Amino acid sequence: MAVAYTTHMSRLDPVQREKARNMRRTMTHHERELWHHLRGNKLGVHFRRQHPIGVFIVDFAAVAAKLVVEIDGATHEDLDRESVRDAELQNRGWRVVHFTNRELNENPEWVLAEIARIVSASIPSTKIDRSKSTGTRSHPTPGPSQREG
Repeated sequence: MAVAYTTHMSRLDPVQREKARNMRRTMTHHERELWHHLRGNKLGVHFRRQHPIGVFIVDFAAVAAKLVVEIDGATHEDLDRESVRDAELQNRGWRVVHFTNRELNENPEWVLAEIARIVSASIPSTKIDRSKSTGTRSHPTPGPSQREG
């Protein structure tokens, strides 16, 4: 008897799947920069980029930690719409954090340390792959505009 395996992407609406693929191909400079640091379990957990969650496509998601990371630039100017989206994601059990392009430019080590701190607090340490962790340290003070949705 043959067993059919499906992936998360195959259960998506084809339009949504193609939109996510296109967004991966056309990531902003800041999204590419952060992806370079998140990919390959470098913070000890697997991140996905331009990941569909329901009707939304988030910049980055760590499924094991139920964490969404958003880089706010020109495409995130509608704060009312974004707060509705954040509330819906939170209702689905996701934690949503936002960083600005400026924060990523001026203090990328702090951004990575904050993400690593949140990941560590979100999942049991036995599920974190520390063999690939970058060992970043947290900046003593938070960035000026980092906010959680």
